[in-house]
Amino acid sequence: MAAQSVRSVEQEYWRHNDLPHIELRSTRQSRIGYKAHLHQALSIGAIEQGTTCVNYGGAERLAHAGELVLIDPEAVHSCNPVDGHSRSYHMLYLDN
Repeated sequence: MAAQSVRSVEQEYWRHNDLPHIELRSTRQSRIGYKAHLHQALSIGAIEQGTTCVNYGGAERLAHAGELVLIDPEAVHSCNPVDGHSRSYHMLYLDN
């Protein structure tokens, strides 16, 4: 895994040459929010610690530690921390 700092957030990425259509991003103790965006890949998020507010498909809901978030390819979404608390999560991206 390669560690990378994005907007003061430490993130790790896992990629393998034999699996070019798969990427895993892990973020720990993040309080950073993200504007609505999309990915071309199917995204599967696993909340490891804390809670995140998921805006997806015109609805908003909370995802807690131990839950999964599934996001279709090219679906606009955002997942943000709640009340300034941190959250840790893994996002698996599977190219379609």
